[in-house]
Amino acid sequence: MQDRSQSIARAVTLDERDVVRDIERRLVAHIAAGTTDCGRDAMHILGSEYTDPARLEAERREVFGKLPLVAGFSREIANPGDVMTFDAAGPAIVVARGRDGKVRAFLNMCMHRGARIVDTCGPRKLMTCPFHGWSYDLEGRLSALPAAEAFEGAADRKSTRLVPVP
Repeated sequence: MQDRSQSIARAVTLDERDVVRDIERRLVAHIAAGTTDCGRDAMHILGSEYTDPARLEAERREVFGKLPLVAGFSREIANPGDVMTFDAAGPAIVVARGRDGKVRAFLNMCMHRGARIVDTCGPRKLMTCPFHGWSYDLEGRLSALPAAEAFEGAADRKSTRLVPVP
């Protein structure tokens, strides 16, 4: 009986042969037709395609707002308590690895005044707003509310949470 590594190597070789045969067929067809995989002419793109604010907003809405994006690598938040920020696609996002090892993402804003709660990446136990010191745990729950009497009616520790991002 073949060992597992030999059967995997053979499967890869068979797949590679299929790819090579497909390339050969395409090459023969191109030679016969006098064509290539390239377009007939060079493609020209106006500079405005890269600088148009309306196009940027459409891309943010249609691409960044509807499709999954890579915010970073898991090694950047390898350990429980590690936090990183992601600002490249629109609203500021904070990505945190919780004490349970799960990765969660939230809008990077305090639920009181909307201030950015994380500016620097790295390990931490809490994410704290610089204005009034509202602190959230790595699961997004309101954890500390200094001078709570001053915010009576503004926040309930049990229900106030950071806004999760899928």
